[in-house]
Amino acid sequence: MRGLLSGMVMIMFALLPAQAGETNVLSGPILRELMTDNTVTGRYDNGESYSEYHAPDGRVFGHNNREPNENACWDLRQDMVCYYYAKGRAKGEFCWAIEALPAQGIRARLLKDNSQRTIIGIVQAGNPHGHSDNGKPWSCDPLSSENSKPHDSRTRHAAR
Repeated sequence: MRGLLSGMVMIMFALLPAQAGETNVLSGPILRELMTDNTVTGRYDNGESYSEYHAPDGRVFGHNNREPNENACWDLRQDMVCYYYAKGRAKGEFCWAIEALPAQGIRARLLKDNSQRTIIGIVQAGNPHGHSDNGKPWSCDPLSSENSKPHDSRTRHAAR
């Protein structure tokens, strides 16, 4: 996986715009390779931290705004990464447009209610921080079924 991640990062940076001020939002297939079985760690524009492992079955382990993830999942919708949080201060759905930055970094912009919210992060291969569900039952089916928009069928929502 490390070789694939390095290769994908190299491809992404080759696709970065040549002129300053231009953006390059990553597409669904590149997002799938970038996120699946990898961890993104960084900070929101308000300074709050996050670190989330994106399991291949659609679960998200780790923490967001210093809260442990419970019943959290990720999915792709066209050229966005969408997260579903069933519990915590920030319950609901949040979709982000992701662009590549140098040194395996990303910048993401929240696509909700004309939000100006952004995050910066680093993509790490695998689950280097050992994020887990600690053996608790975990299901995203009820949360994802509340969403009326179609999901990418290649990313499954987990149920245990």
